[in-house]
Amino acid sequence: MTFSGGIDEQDLLPNGSPEMIREEVTRMIRIMSSGGGYFLGSTHNFQDDIPTENILAMYEAGKANKINQS
Repeated sequence: MTFSGGIDEQDLLPNGSPEMIREEVTRMIRIMSSGGGYFLGSTHNFQDDIPTENILAMYEAGKANKINQS
């Protein structure tokens, strides 16, 4: 089974700090990728109220966690 998304784009991404986002990405990768696969992404589409630095933090954390799981 493969999961896609799961990073909250209504509260966390627009209002959270980059550090909060990195922590949530790490948590979601640990939970959702166990025994299967996981496509990192927001729950739906990115909204225009999400700061660019928060989107970058999400993908940077995903890249860092992929490297750590290798």
